[in-house]
Amino acid sequence: MQLKLITVKSLLFLVLLVSLSFSVFGNSYQTLLSAKNIDEKCNLSEQLVEGYLASNIDSVKEVGEHLLIASNKAQNKLGINLSYYYLGNYLIRVSKEQDGMELLRKARNYFLGVEDFNKVTEISNEIGNGYNYLGNYAEACKWYEQSLKYGKLATEESVVNLAQINLAQALLSMERYDEAKTHAEEYRDWVLKLEALKSCANAYAVLGDIELQQGNFNSAIYYFDQCFRFSQRGGDVMGKSHAYTNIGIVKFLEGELEESEQFFKDALGFRLKLNNIALICEAYLNFGGIKFENGDMEAAIEQYNLGLKVAEKNKRYADAIEFLEALKEAYMIYDVEEIEAVNRQIEELSKKKRLFDANFMPFSNLLAKELKASERIRKSGFVNMGNKFPFYMGAIALFIGFIFLAVRRKVAR
Repeated sequence: MQLKLITVKSLLFLVLLVSLSFSVFGNSYQTLLSAKNIDEKCNLSEQLVEGYLASNIDSVKEVGEHLLIASNKAQNKLGINLSYYYLGNYLIRVSKEQDGMELLRKARNYFLGVEDFNKVTEISNEIGNGYNYLGNYAEACKWYEQSLKYGKLATEESVVNLAQINLAQALLSMERYDEAKTHAEEYRDWVLKLEALKSCANAYAVLGDIELQQGNFNSAIYYFDQCFRFSQRGGDVMGKSHAYTNIGIVKFLEGELEESEQFFKDALGFRLKLNNIALICEAYLNFGGIKFENGDMEAAIEQYNLGLKVAEKNKRYADAIEFLEALKEAYMIYDVEEIEAVNRQIEELSKKKRLFDANFMPFSNLLAKELKASERIRKSGFVNMGNKFPFYMGAIALFIGFIFLAVRRKVAR
């Protein structure tokens, strides 16, 4: 049975979306490209990234690349470190956590230096997410606590406690249920005051997960239902799909297979409306899995094959292999003769996956050069923060100083 609960890693992705979605996405990428002033590019990029994190992670990379190139040209430290923040976010989400955290640390050091505690709060939280993805929950907790520490100095209310729900999930992964629930409830109360509906939905999702992992099914369903209600009020299709997936799993664990199947079917319908291939694959796997459990092998195979096509088309080879393993399980009962063909497919896709992983380049050669160039700028003494006025003033002062010394020497003679 291939059912996937929306737990730490999947929920963490949702947290990242809702915790950064307090502002409105209202500017296009084209506007960023056409902006002439580097300060304007920095401002536009922040608005764009908040929207892209909730819709298209590849666009976060594009914004980061563009801003880095423009910032290097303008010798603008703010732009360079903002681009590091965006690219760090991107890398963590494409399973390049160590590379992402390296960029994020550099950005964090810069924003600490200029005392931008809003950014320090966000970046510390994101580094914690990197460790959470890697399964290093103790280290993740330390960074989440750092985020909460600097959140007390933040001027934007929307970032003050954003790490608290992630801290709850890390603690849950360590089976520290009481502490996890305390943090999740405090986060829920905070976002309720802010009237941040999507964040409220996520808080209830985490609370449901805490109850589910302790076997408290009734409480889990109550929280997942609240998650759905807040997602509905906030127009959050992804949140609704997560809620229905989790309720479907609870119903399955309770032995209510027909109800479970309906929830998984509805969750698949929600996810097909999203531009998120990973979640669509997961939904097909779950819906096929419940069909398998209900004894409908033909329908299970149909859903697995639909998911397999999506995974292969988008070069998600790990997901594709998972579908093939599920198909093998179904064919053991439905049609044993197909198993050999499935094994050949698994072998072929495994080779493609190894080749794809080996050739995966998070950045182009051009961008790699830009990153190298940005390091020279970052380590230099004075760097332009938007205009060259301070530089020219310093040069003039130095020139006047030399003239003054020359005059003094001439008089002394």
